[in-house]
Amino acid sequence: MDSYTFRGAIAGAILLVVLVAFILAGVQRRDMRKALGLPPHTKLGPEDKQAFLAFENTDMQLRDSFPDVSKRHRQAIARKLLRDNGVLPRGLHKGR
Repeated sequence: MDSYTFRGAIAGAILLVVLVAFILAGVQRRDMRKALGLPPHTKLGPEDKQAFLAFENTDMQLRDSFPDVSKRHRQAIARKLLRDNGVLPRGLHKGR
């Protein structure tokens, strides 16, 4: 095996890892948008982006604090906390 083939294989493996990470990040963001009741395949506006980031941070903090709570319950708690703090509007539901 010459050095060019080896370098190509390494570059291909790195590219594959980056591609998989990019796809997984997109899937997570789409799921978060869906959990917030935002359109899953659209670009976020400034208000939506702020709500999305706050929801993501709150969900991560809840995941660390309460690892045994289900994902659905944890996201419901995060939505309620953000509505109580005024980050999410009260009328924002799944059907939006």
